[in-house]
Amino acid sequence: MTTSINGWPILPAGNNMLKTGLIPGTTTRLTMHKTVLPLFLALAHDYKNLVHALRVGECGAYSYRQAKAAAAWSDHASGTAVDLNWNHEGAAGPHGGMATMTPAQITACAHLKTFYRIVIWGGDKAHGGDYGNPAYWDPMHYAIRPGITPAQVAATIRALKIAPNGVRTR
Repeated sequence: MTTSINGWPILPAGNNMLKTGLIPGTTTRLTMHKTVLPLFLALAHDYKNLVHALRVGECGAYSYRQAKAAAAWSDHASGTAVDLNWNHEGAAGPHGGMATMTPAQITACAHLKTFYRIVIWGGDKAHGGDYGNPAYWDPMHYAIRPGITPAQVAATIRALKIAPNGVRTR
């Protein structure tokens, strides 16, 4: 079985493990592995409220492709990663990623990583992210942490009280 960087199986387009959902409070849809979709819908909603409004046409998740910064399958190919506002907060975007984010936005991104405890964040280690090399800083990127199982995802969704539509109940 071929897996992505985080160890989840690669899913070809149309696979029945892929599901599409609407980020709460937006018109933006994400297609992801159905196990992780509620978690990332909630995370994207919180990103919208804490970091920056989601930009139409700049958010996505599932993509059947190799990783851009590694000789491996991308976590996007397993439907277990999301990119938010790629033209602005993304490393490859014309605005330069972390260089254009305010300290408050960077802190909010690190908070999301901590709150959604089974994800990694593409920010730099000095600010709570998971990447030490500036060539890989990609603050728009969140993914399931390597080694996390579907059972752990389900347990986290329950613990955080996330509904299937990504709405967190209090």
